[in-house]
Amino acid sequence: MLEGGAVDISQVMPMNTPEKSSFLFCKASDLAVNITPYNWLIHKLLERDSLALLFGDPGCGKSFVSLDISAHVACGKAWHGEVATQGGVFYIAGEGHNGIGKRLKAWELGNDTCLDDAPLYISEQAASFYDKHSAEAVCEAVQLLAEESNTEPVLIVIDTLARNFGAANENSTEDTNQFISHIDQYLRSPFKACVLIIHHTGHGEKGRARGSMALKGALDAEYQISQSADKIISINCTKMKDAEEPKPMSFSLNSVDLGLTDEEGDVVSSAALKQIDWQPSDSRVKKRLTGRNEAILNSLSRAIDGHGMKPSLEIKERFGGFNKFTNKKVVHVDHWRKEAYPVIDVDSNGDESDAKKKAFKRGTEALRKHHVQTMNDYWWVINE
Repeated sequence: MLEGGAVDISQVMPMNTPEKSSFLFCKASDLAVNITPYNWLIHKLLERDSLALLFGDPGCGKSFVSLDISAHVACGKAWHGEVATQGGVFYIAGEGHNGIGKRLKAWELGNDTCLDDAPLYISEQAASFYDKHSAEAVCEAVQLLAEESNTEPVLIVIDTLARNFGAANENSTEDTNQFISHIDQYLRSPFKACVLIIHHTGHGEKGRARGSMALKGALDAEYQISQSADKIISINCTKMKDAEEPKPMSFSLNSVDLGLTDEEGDVVSSAALKQIDWQPSDSRVKKRLTGRNEAILNSLSRAIDGHGMKPSLEIKERFGGFNKFTNKKVVHVDHWRKEAYPVIDVDSNGDESDAKKKAFKRGTEALRKHHVQTMNDYWWVINE
């Protein structure tokens, strides 16, 4: 209290003054102004500071592709025409050092490039990224080796998810989220690197990666690897979060003589990828469509034109071809059926409606392999 009864307001604490929150907001206009360009590791395919996935059936060439990518990045060589940023590559292998050695030697011979001075490092064991302490150990090992070799980690490959998941269930959303959290915390974030996971297809659904859909939801990019009957390896983008999906690529596996012989005198060989101009056989299959099935397929396009709608989030996360750069739509089967029935000719002495119903069902089953896809009674055209 001051003289004359005045109050010293500097000593009075305001009531109900909110404390500064740890939960912060920023202005939307700031985000719109401070846009950063793409920071590509491999132009149009893989970004720095991202989580990506290659998936496919066993023996389809996943490891050939991942090792090919790794060697190109470590050497700073353009990856089949796309510019690659050079940097340290750390390959966490679950098994098969001898097989990896042969493939890398074949890569050297096939690309006329020596890996002696390349910052490409292969782990001597698998890791458990579900386990925090194991993930920390990998982080420390990458950091130490990066400092010793004076190289910046730009790509970390986990081959395969199953071998490096740990004692947990990859079908569990909770376990998968912890696996992803540890990868983000101990690999992607500290090094601003691209983490590339190699994984298998689902047991019943070959068009998606095995396990919880939480994995796909966390990905920035996803690619399906497949191999045709004539041993052609194809790479198709099934998710690209913030950029346009790259076009499919195809490769032949060229045999490479490693200059060695085994105990029985047989030549030791491996293989190296060579990009080729090749298209899947879908176009040839389409030419073999019956007149009825072709009419049913055309009716789907009309149904989409008239009643098409944007796909649900579940469809977009599960299937490729849907992103902000495309306007691909889906349509409910009821709308397709209404467009298809008038163009289905049937010879029936009984119930014509029942005959058309059966013909429509047979037609959708025949088209589904190469031409259309479905989920929750919604259909759309593929390979457009």
